Amino acid sequence: MRVDARAVIPDHYIETLYETSQKTGADNVGGLQKPIVDGSVWKQSIAYATMSVFGTGGARFRCGGASGYVDTVYLGFFKREIFDRVGRFDEEGSFISEDSMFNKRLIDAGGKVYLNSEMVVLYHGKDSMFALARQYFIYGAAKYHSIATHKKFTAWRQYIPLVSMGAFYLNLIGIFVFPKLIYSLILGLTLYCAATLTASLAITVQTRRPIFFPPLLLIFPTIHFSWANGFFLHALLKKRLARLFKR
Repeated sequence: MRVDARAVIPDHYIETLYETSQKTGADNVGGLQKPIVDGSVWKQSIAYATMSVFGTGGARFRCGGASGYVDTVYLGFFKREIFDRVGRFDEEGSFISEDSMFNKRLIDAGGKVYLNSEMVVLYHGKDSMFALARQYFIYGAAKYHSIATHKKFTAWRQYIPLVSMGAFYLNLIGIFVFPKLIYSLILGLTLYCAATLTASLAITVQTRRPIFFPPLLLIFPTIHFSWANGFFLHALLKKRLARLFKR
């Protein structure tokens, strides 16, 4: 079983996941990941953003949902034998994202990953914009390593920020050659701003905390641009990026 130092596991966690593994036959079982909503307004706003579909793509272990088979889970309760079958965590990458990368290999080898949504693991999230940007930059860089290694995305939600941010950068560069692309750039930014406003307003209404609205307008772009920049820069700079950006 893997547990992060900042995670707070619930009572009967090991027992419940063991029973779930026996009942479902899954090779890896995990629960929901929920940030502890406390502290400053920024920390609380970041917590709500990372639980939203718009913020992080709608992964079930983050955003909630019914129990069932999924592409990845937070942490993990593993059958010992699978490490002999598919190997251990990947330590070769410049940026590591052990959960999704290992589960991708597990599923490709015919294994199953199961989410027990009754088990909720709390964790202490980021409390500053710099820490949040750094975290998602690492996530994006790690995702490039995973895709470069396996030649495949692990979930459809990962295409969205790459296509969106890729189109933004292409338009931004392209306007120097084709000036009329500025209209496409403006349209894309307008749609993104509208989506950010809508998602921020939805969380504000849901929580009944208007004070969350201004931070959320900055938090969502920080998550999306940091993730995409980590991916693209790792693709361009390869191992040189790791030397410039130590974990």
